[in-house]
Amino acid sequence: EQVQWGAYPNPLGDVLHLTGLPARSRWEVMDAQGRKVDAGIVLEGERVWSVDVSHWPQGVLMLLVDIDPVTQAAPLTLRLVR
Repeated sequence: EQVQWGAYPNPLGDVLHLTGLPARSRWEVMDAQGRKVDAGIVLEGERVWSVDVSHWPQGVLMLLVDIDPVTQAAPLTLRLVR
């Protein structure tokens, strides 16, 4: 099943909004050197998941979203700019 998801705004301000992700999806943000910047889990009942990104570093970041940890399918990815 294809997941229709989104992340906005990009470039980032102080808040990142994730939409269309199933509950219990795990997300992680990495910097250009591959270091984990932040991570979390989408909660049940959240249609739009908002994340405070004001403490994230400036530059190019990679958002990785694991929508189904059971199957271990490749994560969804999105390039973000802050």
